[in-house]
Amino acid sequence: MNIYQYGKRIKELRNQNSLTQQQLADMVGVSAKTVSHWETGYTMPDVEMMLKLAEVFNISLNNLVNEQSDLPQQQVIEDYSGQYKKNSGRISRLNWFQKAVLVFVTAMSIIFTVIYIIVSSREGFLYKNVILTPSQQNNETIYSGKISGEQVIFTVNGNTLLHTYGENTYGPYVLTEDPSAIPENHGWSEIMTGIEIKKQNNIIFRGGAVKVSNGEWVLYNEDGSIGNDVSVFESSGNTSAILKANVIAALILGPELTHKGNLVRLFFGLILCIVIAISILFENEIFHWQMSFQIRNAEKAEPSDYEIVTRYASWAIIPLLVLQLFIAGLK
Repeated sequence: MNIYQYGKRIKELRNQNSLTQQQLADMVGVSAKTVSHWETGYTMPDVEMMLKLAEVFNISLNNLVNEQSDLPQQQVIEDYSGQYKKNSGRISRLNWFQKAVLVFVTAMSIIFTVIYIIVSSREGFLYKNVILTPSQQNNETIYSGKISGEQVIFTVNGNTLLHTYGENTYGPYVLTEDPSAIPENHGWSEIMTGIEIKKQNNIIFRGGAVKVSNGEWVLYNEDGSIGNDVSVFESSGNTSAILKANVIAALILGPELTHKGNLVRLFFGLILCIVIAISILFENEIFHWQMSFQIRNAEKAEPSDYEIVTRYASWAIIPLLVLQLFIAGLK
């Protein structure tokens, strides 16, 4: 018999003797909540308590633990003691839901840790929420990746940039430094780099560029207005591409390489997973520790139905929130 079958047997005998849970609890010296836990398979009575139950039901221990067993009582005690120890283990005493949550948070922690390690190791230029990884070929720096299934390549050679999207190549875009392009009387004029971006003889942007604290390049037109939205529209056949001036400037002037995977979110997610696991494996110890600040003889206290529902609700909700945290950290 397993822990749930023992609980079913106790409930069956209690009903046969027309006893309520409270009446049975009073007769063996425990709380009604403890009897409820036995009957639902949440906990299991020890050997001494099983002997008391057999006495209350006026049957042998042999008949209580196994209706069809002819084993001597000492053998029954030894067998039941083994079952009790097995079901009192840190893992074995957990029910299917608790085990499922433990497996879920453990697997989630391992999988996302591996994913974060892989993702964070791929440094490159962040473009349209995609990391374009750099490589060197002769004197050229090539940033490449895929966006919406299309191959995207930026090729930088000195102060010249080529943009390849799918099978089409746009450019070249040429950036030249020109101090006279810096906006006058601007608060950041002294730290700006004056630039002019051209495609052939067409000026795409003229003004100042400054690298801010997060590593991004911010553009200002000659009149001092923000120039980040200045862009060039390219088309070839049925395809088209829009390239912003600040992307051209960043790639030629020197982009800030970054990676996906917010390690802070990973850390907090792993901490929450550990907290969930501890709250499941040590639920009774934690409950009695909390109660020790409120009542005497806290070790004899039993959790209320509300307490149990709250535990299970937190075990169901918090892992899903952690999953969202892990996913958000990859964006």
